[in-house]
Amino acid sequence: MTESVPPARPSPPAPLCRYRLSVGASLGAYPLITGILYGLGPLTETWEVWQKTLAIVPVMVPCMVFGVIPGVQRIGGRWVRRASRN
Repeated sequence: MTESVPPARPSPPAPLCRYRLSVGASLGAYPLITGILYGLGPLTETWEVWQKTLAIVPVMVPCMVFGVIPGVQRIGGRWVRRASRN
């Protein structure tokens, strides 16, 4: 009789360093927001600030959640995953 060995479980990923993730997200958010402002600028010249924000947020948030933040985690790799010395 052979003894069955349970499959090895992969170790959980290291926790994200929130400070480093925020730096990376900020570096990605700046060009994203700037591009959205330039793109919507001609359409929203006469709008109030709150109206411009209302138009920008539904575009910006999905771009951040599905594009910028995963990109920061992929490109930043171990730098973002390394625990900070708190």
